[in-house]
Amino acid sequence: MPGDTVLVEAGTYYGSFQTRASGRSSAYITYQSETPWGAVLVQGRSGSVWGNYGNYVVINGFEIVGNPLSVGVNGIYTQAEFTVITHNKVHGILPNTCNGIGGSGIQLDSGHDEVIGNYVYQIGPQRGSPGYPCTYVHGIYFIKPYGLAAENIVFQTSGYGIHEWHQASDIEAVNNTVFNNGFGGILVGNDGSQQPTQNNNSFTDNNIVYGNGKYGIHECCTKKFTGTCNVFNNNLLYDNPSAIKLQTGTQNDAPIANPLFAHYTGDANGDYHVQSTSPAIGQGLMSDRNSCGISVKFPAYDFSGNPRPKPRGTAFDIGAYESE
Repeated sequence: MPGDTVLVEAGTYYGSFQTRASGRSSAYITYQSETPWGAVLVQGRSGSVWGNYGNYVVINGFEIVGNPLSVGVNGIYTQAEFTVITHNKVHGILPNTCNGIGGSGIQLDSGHDEVIGNYVYQIGPQRGSPGYPCTYVHGIYFIKPYGLAAENIVFQTSGYGIHEWHQASDIEAVNNTVFNNGFGGILVGNDGSQQPTQNNNSFTDNNIVYGNGKYGIHECCTKKFTGTCNVFNNNLLYDNPSAIKLQTGTQNDAPIANPLFAHYTGDANGDYHVQSTSPAIGQGLMSDRNSCGISVKFPAYDFSGNPRPKPRGTAFDIGAYESE
């Protein structure tokens, strides 16, 4: 019922799970792993690992694991507005499949959804596979307008780490750390097939985008389907063959510099905090405003829940972690 919290004990649960109950704007339903990443959901032979169809729902703290034999295409999928997907570990989705059906670690097929502080990796065929890179399978995938992706760490996805497509518009992708993805780091686009037919008023700010296969940040693909009110500010880009490619949006302060991770491996063995000398420290925005008069404020905490900015600070760090 609205306002309820469902606690799931630590353990491994097999199958494809669905939730359909709706909360209210003042009383979300929360599904929570009792210990962070302790409740492990392993994908069944079909369907998303978790399909949510109830509005005003929070999914918090689960580990979501793909099944290489499954015909399901997503880790967490929501088709319900005002879903908050937070602090989950999602990996191993579609390791052997690349086709036009597509797929993702987390897919947002509804408006006003938020994806915050998730750890998403190994989505789609991996390096060395004949299906790599795959432009159909992505880490975090927005399909509808009005969404937030913040404080996520996304890597080793076959396509883009964060992908805005189909009817995506008005998306905030801020303070993410996105690296070692097969095709690119972040894509901002719209396919023009249904309303809204243009991705506009999207903010792509404060992201570390490092070592992706082709593009760092890519505004794509038909010019009339992206708007002039998109902004791309204060991102830190490094080691992407094409650092940033825009077609209608604008950018400011997007340096090409090594973020100096604490220990970069490109996989789940690394430490993606930044060193004390990193150019990411103190160079992020706390809020932004585009030329069309839209203002947004960014979440005032990092991937680990630490406050942003640091005490007495006047600017966020770039990326998913705030330095100590």
